[in-house]
Amino acid sequence: MQLALQKSKISVVLPDSFLENEDTLLLKTRKIGALVRTTTMFRIGHVYFYKESGSNQDRTILSDICAHLSIPPYLRKYGSRSSNLRYTAILPPIHSPNHLGVEYNNISYLEGILIENFGEKISVDIGKKDPLTFMNKALYKKGDSIIIQSKGVSNFIQEKVPDSIFWKTMFEIGDLTLDQYLQSNSQSYVIASSKSGTPINITFLQDLKTSSPSHVLLVFGPIRGSLRDYIKNLDSINMWINIIPNQGTKTIKIEEAVQSALTLMNLCSLNLK
Repeated sequence: MQLALQKSKISVVLPDSFLENEDTLLLKTRKIGALVRTTTMFRIGHVYFYKESGSNQDRTILSDICAHLSIPPYLRKYGSRSSNLRYTAILPPIHSPNHLGVEYNNISYLEGILIENFGEKISVDIGKKDPLTFMNKALYKKGDSIIIQSKGVSNFIQEKVPDSIFWKTMFEIGDLTLDQYLQSNSQSYVIASSKSGTPINITFLQDLKTSSPSHVLLVFGPIRGSLRDYIKNLDSINMWINIIPNQGTKTIKIEEAVQSALTLMNLCSLNLK
């Protein structure tokens, strides 16, 4: 099946208390795995966890597991050996473009890692039987991620690959509060999820598509309490929406809300550049 190559214009913004209701590392791992799968499935380029009430331990777990899952499986042997990764083997594969490689206009792109630096030459592992050797023109360092372009039997280091061809979801566990993060992204169109917001419907999505914002921040509030009460500058929000009107459960988990919102926005192709 051909993967959709275009990265989304939507970024997802979540609290660092994302794992607060999960008691064990196994449950936390499953929750992160579900989020990574969802955001990758909908081609989200950036997920930001703003500083709220998350513990240092949970922030470290988020960082370790998200970073691990972003790495192609054939390169994970070079990654972290953190005990927080104990249960990641039970998670389904991500199968993002940087995991599988991409072919575009008869050129293949594959992510590799620099495993040896010999000064003028470098050795790069791309998951094949033998590593590839290149001239070290850009002064790469051991452990650097490198994109390899292949055409026929020739291989080249590709220093700049357009996001429309080769991308992965970037997860950032930030130090900014939500208000600070929104202020630093004041040019973005901000949609906030709230039970008291306008019920989402097809007309709403079509109007949003017609307005064609260049970048959208989809914001979710703290695990406990209301986003309207938490955020100080309400003017930074362009639109409040109720993602699941007439919900049949008392509460909705944040990862369920993320998947529901992205599913609906995908319906009208809002997430395509």
